[in-house]
Amino acid sequence: MSITTTTGVHILVYPYPTSGHIIPLLDLTQRLLSRDLTVTILVTLTTSLLLEPYLSTHPSSLKQLVLPAPSPDIFCPPQKRIVSNVRAIRDLHYPMLLQWFQSQSSPPMAIISDFFLGWTRHLASELGVPRIGFSPSGAFALSVGFSMCRDPHEPDDPEDLNFQVSFPKIPNSPVYPWWQIPPHVRCFRGDPDKEFYMSNILDNAASWGLLFNSFVELERVYFDH
Repeated sequence: MSITTTTGVHILVYPYPTSGHIIPLLDLTQRLLSRDLTVTILVTLTTSLLLEPYLSTHPSSLKQLVLPAPSPDIFCPPQKRIVSNVRAIRDLHYPMLLQWFQSQSSPPMAIISDFFLGWTRHLASELGVPRIGFSPSGAFALSVGFSMCRDPHEPDDPEDLNFQVSFPKIPNSPVYPWWQIPPHVRCFRGDPDKEFYMSNILDNAASWGLLFNSFVELERVYFDH
């Protein structure tokens, strides 16, 4: 896994391995490369194909670090696959990344990783580098995610799909029926994975910084929040 980098600021970019998360982070990577940064982007064999156009246009400043993807848990119910996958990625990649960083003569000076990979805050702390969380959507969406983890608001009856979930600490106080809350959040009642999921998401709020796929004129009130 040895990588030779050019001189200058070196950043590790770590997407969550689905297209809806990788493509926005590749757009950000393109902007970093245009500012003469060196970027190592973590991919799996499946997602590495998305890098080909960028590697050809930035052959000296863009590197790829190919790590194996975890084996899917075929017995995991659909609503728990995101949480199961995040845990499996952490368990597999954490020691590999620690070893890779320690083997580099010029390791990355910071980690930019997807918000589903909040656990990388602890990796960055162990390595002594800042970790920046990346949201492929906007500030409002992540505000709702933080609120669901900090102040969970659940119905007494899990079958009450019209239970109104409010977020009074978020500007404009959105309200949603329970059935519109993501399934991987609704399924956590009494589940031991609940604490892992919530701490993983809230690790983003405790990171050195946050980046959003958005702009101020669209979400000014939520950036302020």
